[in-house]
Amino acid sequence: MVTEGKSSVVMTKNKITAVDHENRKITHTVIEGDLAIGYPSFAAAFHITPIQGGGSNKSMVKWSVEYEKENEDVPAPTSFMKLMDGFFKELDAKLVEEA
Repeated sequence: MVTEGKSSVVMTKNKITAVDHENRKITHTVIEGDLAIGYPSFAAAFHITPIQGGGSNKSMVKWSVEYEKENEDVPAPTSFMKLMDGFFKELDAKLVEEA
């Protein structure tokens, strides 16, 4: 992960805590690691919505993060959010390139 111009490694252990087949939503919860420090609860959800029409196999993916800070001195996880935003932009570009 690169945050604020510095390269670093973030280690986490995640667990799939919810799968909603009907709504195409998966929730991963951090159970150990760097993101567990300062955040008693931290979960990311991915919701996939097929795009209708045009005869294509395209989908839209929305992701959200829910977290609880240990106290008010713990910063918001903006570095993680930037990492995820960059990851999905690169993934989108790669998938479009391969289509």
